[in-house]
Amino acid sequence: MQKVLFLDIDGVLNNPEILEKNGLGIGPDHLSELKRIIDETGAKIVLSSTWRLMHHTRVIIIPALQSIGADVIGMTPNHKNLPRSEEILTWLENNPECHFAILDDDDNAGLGFEGNFFQTEFQFGLTPQIANRIIDFLGK
Repeated sequence: MQKVLFLDIDGVLNNPEILEKNGLGIGPDHLSELKRIIDETGAKIVLSSTWRLMHHTRVIIIPALQSIGADVIGMTPNHKNLPRSEEILTWLENNPECHFAILDDDDNAGLGFEGNFFQTEFQFGLTPQIANRIIDFLGK
């Protein structure tokens, strides 16, 4: 069964310090933790972040993900004014054969998916501890 990681960007692959310095940016330590998740689990990436919606952010995140060997297999649909969990649900309804984790700093991404939801704190982003939990959940 395919392993999928629904990925948010702000508050996951960056934090306020990185955003203040770079405007739009990805933290190298955060990206390294994501690489570890991908390398150890074989998970594919589905972008659920609002970064998927704008060309100027996609041209930052897609090459960054490719640089660590991530396979971006899709993006969630845009359901304006609905929680991110609804966008994830729509993607899953069209791709039911997967084992998935949701990585996001916003708790509305995990509504109804509490067992699959791994929440970061915006001020820190993806930490080694959260990466370890996702690796254990998705399996090696």
